[in-house]
Amino acid sequence: MPESMDAPRQSSWPRDHPLVVQTLALTPLVFRLLGPALGVYVLVSLLVPLSGGELEGIGCYTFVLFPLVMAVATIYSPRFRDVIASALFLALSSGLFVTAHRTY
Repeated sequence: MPESMDAPRQSSWPRDHPLVVQTLALTPLVFRLLGPALGVYVLVSLLVPLSGGELEGIGCYTFVLFPLVMAVATIYSPRFRDVIASALFLALSSGLFVTAHRTY
């Protein structure tokens, strides 16, 4: 066996485990503030990386969980409607940009 295969792997504890705990802790808030549809979206999106057993790269999966950001924003902002509208416009604009649609 090559020597690199015998080397112990570094733990991802300092980076990935607290992110999982924070994401799971915010999920009930998404259900309560934004409804069951976005709550289920968060849970299903977390199911993919958590079912693999390794937490390497879980930040890439949690980055796209925009309902978490929306739920946290509503705690600090009394303008719930403005936050939702802005987040949906951002999602629409990002989707149009990624698929190379003209936005002008």
